Amino acid sequence: MMAERSNIMKAVLKFSALSFAFFSKTSASPGSDPGSFSITIQNGQGSVNNSAVLVGTTNSSAVPVSASSSGAILNNGGQITYQNISRQVIKVQVNSNSSFIGARFSVAHDELFYGVWEYPFSYRLANTNVSFDLKGVANGEGINWSNARAPFFISTAGYGVYADTLHMGSFDFATPGQAQFIFNTTSLVYYIIQPDSPGDYKSIIQQYTALSSRIEMPPDSGYGPIFWSDDFEQDYHGSVSNAQENYYDVVDHLYYNKIRATAMFADRPYGSGNHSFGNFDFDPKFYPSPKQFIANLSTYGFDFQVWVANRAFLDTQLYNDSAANGWLFTNQDPHQYMGPALNLSISAAYDYFKTHLKAFTDLGVKGYKIDRGEEDEMPVYLQNIQSTLFEQLCHETMVAAWGTSTNFYTFARSVVDRSRSTAYIWNGDSHADFTGLAYTIASGIRSGIIGFSQWTSDTGGYVREGDNPTEELWARWMHFSAFSPSYEIMVGTSHTPWYAPYTSRLVKILQTTAQMHTELIPYIKSYTYAATQTGIPLMRALFLEYPHDRKGFEIADEYAFGSAFLVAPIINTGGTRSVYFPSGSAFVSYPFTNTSIVYQGGTTHNVTHELETSPVFAREGSIVVKGDVYQGNAKWDKNWQPWLEVQIFPSYGVAESKFDYYSGEKGVAVISVKTVKYGANVTVAYGDFGIKSKLVVYGKGGGRINDQKALGQFEKNTGLSCYHPKSPYEKYPAPTVDLGYARYQGTTISAGINQFLGMRYAAPPLGELRFRAPQNPLVETHIQNATIQGPICLSVQNPFVPPQASAEDCLFINVYTPASANNSSKLPVMIWLQGGAFITNFNADYNGTGLIQISGGNVVVVTFNFRVGVYGFLASEDVRQNGDLNVGLLDQRKAIDWVQEHIENFGGDPQRVTLFGTSSGGGSVLLHTLAHGGNNTRAFSGVISLDPYVPEIFKVERLEFQYQEILKGTNCTSLSCLRLLPTEKLQVVNVNRAFPGQTELPLFGFGPCIDDTFLPNRPSKLLAEGRFYAVPLLQGTVTNEGTIFISEANNASQFSQFFTAQFPDLDTTGIDKHYSYVPLNETSSQGPYFDRLAFAYGDSTFTCFGLSFAEAFAKAGAPVYSYLYNVLDPVNVALGLGVPHTWEVDAVWGPGNAVDNAALPAANSYLNINADIVPVVQDYLTSFARAADLNTFRAMESPVWETWRNGERLKIQTNATVMEVVSEQQSELSFLGAEKWAAAPLR
Repeated sequence: MMAERSNIMKAVLKFSALSFAFFSKTSASPGSDPGSFSITIQNGQGSVNNSAVLVGTTNSSAVPVSASSSGAILNNGGQITYQNISRQVIKVQVNSNSSFIGARFSVAHDELFYGVWEYPFSYRLANTNVSFDLKGVANGEGINWSNARAPFFISTAGYGVYADTLHMGSFDFATPGQAQFIFNTTSLVYYIIQPDSPGDYKSIIQQYTALSSRIEMPPDSGYGPIFWSDDFEQDYHGSVSNAQENYYDVVDHLYYNKIRATAMFADRPYGSGNHSFGNFDFDPKFYPSPKQFIANLSTYGFDFQVWVANRAFLDTQLYNDSAANGWLFTNQDPHQYMGPALNLSISAAYDYFKTHLKAFTDLGVKGYKIDRGEEDEMPVYLQNIQSTLFEQLCHETMVAAWGTSTNFYTFARSVVDRSRSTAYIWNGDSHADFTGLAYTIASGIRSGIIGFSQWTSDTGGYVREGDNPTEELWARWMHFSAFSPSYEIMVGTSHTPWYAPYTSRLVKILQTTAQMHTELIPYIKSYTYAATQTGIPLMRALFLEYPHDRKGFEIADEYAFGSAFLVAPIINTGGTRSVYFPSGSAFVSYPFTNTSIVYQGGTTHNVTHELETSPVFAREGSIVVKGDVYQGNAKWDKNWQPWLEVQIFPSYGVAESKFDYYSGEKGVAVISVKTVKYGANVTVAYGDFGIKSKLVVYGKGGGRINDQKALGQFEKNTGLSCYHPKSPYEKYPAPTVDLGYARYQGTTISAGINQFLGMRYAAPPLGELRFRAPQNPLVETHIQNATIQGPICLSVQNPFVPPQASAEDCLFINVYTPASANNSSKLPVMIWLQGGAFITNFNADYNGTGLIQISGGNVVVVTFNFRVGVYGFLASEDVRQNGDLNVGLLDQRKAIDWVQEHIENFGGDPQRVTLFGTSSGGGSVLLHTLAHGGNNTRAFSGVISLDPYVPEIFKVERLEFQYQEILKGTNCTSLSCLRLLPTEKLQVVNVNRAFPGQTELPLFGFGPCIDDTFLPNRPSKLLAEGRFYAVPLLQGTVTNEGTIFISEANNASQFSQFFTAQFPDLDTTGIDKHYSYVPLNETSSQGPYFDRLAFAYGDSTFTCFGLSFAEAFAKAGAPVYSYLYNVLDPVNVALGLGVPHTWEVDAVWGPGNAVDNAALPAANSYLNINADIVPVVQDYLTSFARAADLNTFRAMESPVWETWRNGERLKIQTNATVMEVVSEQQSELSFLGAEKWAAAPLR
């Protein structure tokens, strides 16, 4: 949504300010030398000062560079370019003739940096005084080889930096006043990442992992407990005589002690080769029947993995074959280093290794423990490249054998960020003492900061000397592992809990913690799934959850486990420790004591625990889903069945909480809790879990409401009442609908509401259907899953939209309906047309629950996707002749017609359909009243247009330049060629383009055109000629429509240039003077003309378009209502946004039911100071849908909403909503609006 351009001013690369207009101000300033390159961003939290790009022939000789006006590096040769790839992210690329490239950031004296390495240098979360390479850390205090790493860091000044490379480099946080990195490469890309809002460090991680990689979903067995031994080939007990029997001995002890487990793995030695690896086999002396052995473990409930490494031990098959083919790194001594690595950059070596690993999957192995890769078996500078290749290779062998990642579990100790999707991690060789435990906890927290959510450690420590681990240490570590993403424990070699010197007490603690971890799997799995989508880890530094508490930035021995838990493991002898409770929340002990003791945030308390318990606390307002959903080895329970328990910790200090429970096949079920202090009411809503479930609500004094049927209204000794109409213990029958072409099975998401998601309303628009009008959906003979949203349609890069799944196959529709509705209910229908400026779908997930509930179950809500950008609005005579124009609008009409045909199946009335939408969705609902000149539009009975946007509409020939540039960019000569292109190639040209003769890019590069059929002329012409479908209309805008689109405006020239880029045929002479009644603001950080330009753009683009329809419809005799939305949010006001574009959307849907505009701060004020306006807005809109009148079902004490008549509108404000008369400037449609919509030449 922004122009991507390079402005060179005084030999300084100056950034396009549009990208950071929302939360920051970006500028360029000279460095110490004229022409030096620098970037400065003020972001409301601190400042980003990328003070230099560094280039040199060595890492120690790299120096700041200067750039010419073309971006050429003057002193070393090369080129610097940059672009804003989203609202939060700037991409900088440096190409140099020298061998080393880096960047330097000037920092404040109190600025802290986090990330890069898993290992906690000096036992700190922050990288204070650390200078080290991006490589494996060898033997260290507390842990050896703690080696997960990523070229990414976060600053407390409120930004992140990601260097996108696998080349070797170094990071320096030890030099006062600066932080820098340098890499051994001639081409380096790095990204500067801003948060969504000040203090939102999670959003920085989300943006970073979207650029690098995210974890894949592990199998349920991957959460553990996983048992293993460093050497099952020794330490035999009883009648055990080989390794196989040693495993069985462990299996038996776990069984008879009822200790839960899910997997086992064979560490080296297990094979016949030198150092037991390299012949791709199991040593028959220790494993006489490996295939049957692995099959037996599977029967007993254990998955099985084996140790592998890119290491060719001397005289093995791997070594001999590799040496013969010249695949080994020859400068490595095979004796000294126990074998060199293969150079996997050689394709033959890669294929050889991959082929021979198949020997293990053929035996039933389901994953690898990937070791080494950083012990000099290869040149250090190749560590990151080679380890990434090996993890990819191993992943491919597993995928070939077992399919998706949910069927196998591979983990490694030496992992770079690009391998997150191919290997999980364990933290290396922890020392079996309390120092090792402390460092291990800190390493887990640090791993989360760099995006490695699926993490584990060797419970009890790996480096075991003498009697270590002691029983006390091992017990404390077991509790820590219970609240880790995966629980993994090493037994054997004289350290097994059920053998001397350990006692039965430790065995019981192992049993208890293993059971606890097993019951946390539903919670862990849900957050792990979230990590696959967002990159945000399960194990979190306190500052990720509590960013405004400065103390949380320094604490290395406490962490948030998801958002519900505060975990503070005991890391010393004696059982007592101090716990700091982060400010902003209150906490209760979990699960060992009752809830009568509440720990207030911002306080510190000493706690004491016996070995059987550990300091864990539940956060106020939190939701915990526990249960037993994966049997694993629990074969002792002959009647085992899965179950869930939903635990609620309600607080009047938390108005609303939500938990997305992920079950796997059934997708996500949303659990929500709302509290209302007045009336002492707590509402818990959730959908069908598909298994036996119960609800437990914790209240004052340790009270519990334990619901296994239906709670109804309760007054226990809890200090609260709880309302829950239906428990998932009484399993909802999955709702099913037959549409003729397919049967869809949905789900019940909350009390009395069914949802059907991801249904097809048209055939996939692929192949020959690309650039054509939508066709009927294909017939499906089997019942279809309708519990998960379909992906949104592919879009032009858009900073207003959060990252989410998208695809070209995207024509999906969603229906929310009361569960009591049937074919004869005849409920009014509300069809939502989402915004996105015709270049993106804003989001698939607008949840209709709030609208249905506010209406008393008297509406049906429909949402859908439609094609945008090049896929939806490609215009050319070739497209007209060999495809269809405006297919995005035709998709919308197809969905509207689908509602006419099928909505009765969901309880809806096809004769009472209201279209409503925002931004381009709001513009679209108005365009549908003009379709075919007002004919053939009887598929709806009313329209609601919020902040309507439609770009300047041209004839096809005016847009031919876009089509020709797309052909050129793809090496195509026709539309048929474009249809054959892979999606990824077409996406490359799906970008905004400047109009011929213009240098500035428009904000939005695609939109509807005059096609002579669906849209036969410009809207102004059709309205003037009376060629529209006059139905009841509600339209309106916010007070400050233009503010989020403007970054800065310093003079009249910039004012005119901006308008010319948006409206290339408009005569901009005197536009700024026409708006002279908007005073200049000389104190504005965004320039004196900012207020004037923001008002003018908002007036012309949004306000005038809607008002033109209001006047025309009113003259035609249709009921017309208008509004101005003036609900103030403190954060918006502080950022200078006023009441910005689309700010009313969260009030329309209800908090949590609409995805926030990524260009705006989170809409948190609707949960507190602006909460009262939400039911007012929702009641008005649902009243319009139900009665074609805004007042019939309006909220009590809200004013009567008068019709437009003489220009009257409702001014919507929290607790101050009133009618007012529209100002003269707006009622005249204004100079610019008239020019834009009527007077500009029709071309």
